[in-house]
Amino acid sequence: MKMSTISFCRLLSVSVRPLPPKSQFRSRTGGVRQRVVKNLILLGGSSGASALLSMLSTATNSRALNLTDFGTFILLQTSALLVAGIFSFATQQPIIKLGVRALEAGETEKFESFVGLGLLVDTASAVVATIVSLVLVSTLPALIGISAERISPAILVAASLLFQGYRTSEGIFRAFDRFDLIGFIQILSAAIQFLFALILWWYDAAFILYAVLAALVISLSSCLQLITALFLLRSNGMWPRLRYISAKSSERSEFMTYCWSTSVMGTCDTIRGFGDSPLVGALVSVEAVGIYNVAKQLAGILRKGTAIYASVLFPELASMAAAGRFLEAKRTLHKAVAVSLAITVVAVIGSVLVGSPVLTLVFGPRFAAGSTVLTLLTLAAGLQLVSASYSMLVQAFIGPIPLLYAYFLAASSFLLVAFIGLSNLGVWAMGLAQIAFVIALTAGCGLKLMRYTAQERLL
Repeated sequence: MKMSTISFCRLLSVSVRPLPPKSQFRSRTGGVRQRVVKNLILLGGSSGASALLSMLSTATNSRALNLTDFGTFILLQTSALLVAGIFSFATQQPIIKLGVRALEAGETEKFESFVGLGLLVDTASAVVATIVSLVLVSTLPALIGISAERISPAILVAASLLFQGYRTSEGIFRAFDRFDLIGFIQILSAAIQFLFALILWWYDAAFILYAVLAALVISLSSCLQLITALFLLRSNGMWPRLRYISAKSSERSEFMTYCWSTSVMGTCDTIRGFGDSPLVGALVSVEAVGIYNVAKQLAGILRKGTAIYASVLFPELASMAAAGRFLEAKRTLHKAVAVSLAITVVAVIGSVLVGSPVLTLVFGPRFAAGSTVLTLLTLAAGLQLVSASYSMLVQAFIGPIPLLYAYFLAASSFLLVAFIGLSNLGVWAMGLAQIAFVIALTAGCGLKLMRYTAQERLL
């Protein structure tokens, strides 16, 4: 045990005692472009590997289960994540903005207090999400198309919500600029899930074991991130504190404002990200859920790039906002948008040309019908890169509250198109709903930035 602890501390590459100087808390050497490129390579490589493993896991499950059971497996997973997302808080955001400020000022106790408060919020949200999910599964399983014989697996998946959503850990990694650890955990989690899927396929396992796999998908990465983040804190001579009352009331208020406002935005994004499959199950069929989700899995490779991009760029924009460098941030935004649009064009063309053959090859002939929705989802994922650029700039310079209006507009557009389209056009209408979400979000953020730019010119 002693040797394993030493090896783990070496992986974190920091000394346990004494406390390092404040300049060493974050390895933010070089310019913005160098740091962004370095972290993009780190997260891009690891996320690419984890996305490939996840796709192989989904392909294995799609061949091991019949279309109805595969659709049910997806429904259990996405419905649980929908409930979790509604009740979760993006605690990593205030850790990045307020915690990094405290670290750079050498106020480690304040940083520990912010981390403690974030973990307290994470734990409370996980408990509430678990209780709500268990109640829904026990009382309204037919709402999303779960049959009576699948209630026991659904309860197992719902209980796993207690071990997910500890997003404060992401803030700790990003505050210490340890994107390598995030990448390592992503690959490890995806590898374990793929290995488990192979074992279930090999032994022709009962469906209840696929519920265990769904629970692993939901909770494993979050648990590993939390444990590793706590080791990282301890290696820097720090530990979460719950004495957050000692912090300045303005900072405490700002922390809670970030929590509730990002929670509302997270709920809007969760409706788009995890509410799509339950809607397809309720308004179309359980079998359509399986077809939709394999297309979503392929388009998710590009969507994964959006998450990497946001993780890498937002800390840089937060630093620029703290220094008042708005013009530099706008130049960075314009370059990012140009690259994002180019990537979108290439991805959509590739989806049109090879989408159907890839679906057939990877998931089987039953899923070739998802080629149209694959193209639409690929376009939505590419446009999401653009919307992420605008939303991050709004959040960094203007604040989270103005971003709420843009997310309300986006979520409303998504639901309107989804309800009208699914009833009349079938499953591929959900692709149109995803596109409507990102276009509305981009438009809302663009209007906010135009007003902010005009005010900056008057100053």
